[in-house]
Amino acid sequence: MDAEYLERKKYLYGVPSIYFLTAKGKALIQGTVRPEKVKVEQIVHDMTVLDTAIYFMHKQGLALDDITTEKQLHQLDGFGVRKHRPDFVFQKDDETNCVEVELTLKAKNRLFNIIKDNFMEYDVQNWIVPDSQVRIRQILEDSQRYYTNIHMIPLQDVTGYVHRLSRPD
Repeated sequence: MDAEYLERKKYLYGVPSIYFLTAKGKALIQGTVRPEKVKVEQIVHDMTVLDTAIYFMHKQGLALDDITTEKQLHQLDGFGVRKHRPDFVFQKDDETNCVEVELTLKAKNRLFNIIKDNFMEYDVQNWIVPDSQVRIRQILEDSQRYYTNIHMIPLQDVTGYVHRLSRPD
């Protein structure tokens, strides 16, 4: 079926398999042949970013082309520039929105720097945070005194909304 261009691996129970290009598939598209490294925590984060993109597409009336991903932002930066980029950005009503999915606490100073940089670069910062991450929520709430463009959305609101979309009555 895949003509030896794809391989499928299962990493987490309850999470669909992940497809990878084989060496033959990478050669076909002239990609690098280095093996892919998979981080389990990255799988969960990336799935949550996808749910969040679906949430914003429906809530804000966005098309997929309206969203610029973190990877695309890094590509636009070019070689040699490696700074933090949000999970994705979009333009709505003449405002540039960034979206940060924060599932685990970063070093406090690093999180403050991200908040400050986002304030300088984007009109709106949308932070998606689980209710269980009380410390992240507290840092964001404290930061709202200085950075007025921070909006927090509970992760449960995002996942609940997307779950309801996938299970129509």
